[in-house]
Amino acid sequence: MIMALLVLKTRCKEFYEKNYRIVRSVLKIVISMILYSIILYQLPFSKELREYGIPLSVILALVSGFVPDSVIIFFAAMLAVLEISSVSYLLAACFLFVLLKRYNLTYLLCYQSQHYQLRILLDKLLPYHQLLLYFH
Repeated sequence: MIMALLVLKTRCKEFYEKNYRIVRSVLKIVISMILYSIILYQLPFSKELREYGIPLSVILALVSGFVPDSVIIFFAAMLAVLEISSVSYLLAACFLFVLLKRYNLTYLLCYQSQHYQLRILLDKLLPYHQLLLYFH
């Protein structure tokens, strides 16, 4: 019994090492499809997004299968912002501000090599930060 499990483990490991990119892409597509479906159907604020929930989830999941992992988090955050914006634009802006502040935009969008571009973007977003503080 133990020997059979070891043989199975070795075969699975060899298959994964041989087909790493394909297996990883398929897993990313499946997991991101589940994630986007949960966001669209468990946050039932926007009826417009819910009408296109399945095609939107499939398209985003297919795109997510071939982009870096941080983009999946970015897509999920943007879907959540779209859902929340149907309740209140100010609440969606506050949610987006918290996300940007919490992850400092580097975790969501890019790698360390693109850090200088994010600094420029954050400098451009600073006036909006002051505006949100004014309404708070």
